Amino acid sequence: MRKLLSLFVLITIFSCNDNDPDFVEGLEYELKVDETLNFSDENLSIFLSSDIEDTRCADGTNCIEAGFVKINLSVNDRTGNYNFSLASIPNPDGFLISYELQDHIITLVDVIPYPTATGRINPSERRAILKIVRK
Repeated sequence: MRKLLSLFVLITIFSCNDNDPDFVEGLEYELKVDETLNFSDENLSIFLSSDIEDTRCADGTNCIEAGFVKINLSVNDRTGNYNFSLASIPNPDGFLISYELQDHIITLVDVIPYPTATGRINPSERRAILKIVRK
């Protein structure tokens, strides 16, 4: 019985695809730039565009304003295709923190890595952390 259980666990681990995870209500998902996160069981896919605007105050600097980060997403669900921007905090430009679709709400939790005063961030290293819940 242990061998059967071990085999099942190994099959489960090795058959997982990072870009096609099972949807778990309220879980935070990390999405790389220019990649798509597919939730087959929810008929939902989310693409993170590489044109991220980051005006957050870099670590190691003093700023008058905290700034914010803005991402652009392309989302497909059972009702259609949507292109929209999300921001990390309420901002004067009016970008939303969360976007409501017919069946889901997508919220921007964070964008990593955080800017530093000592270096430039390679765009391919950018990751958006999104929280997705059903409505």
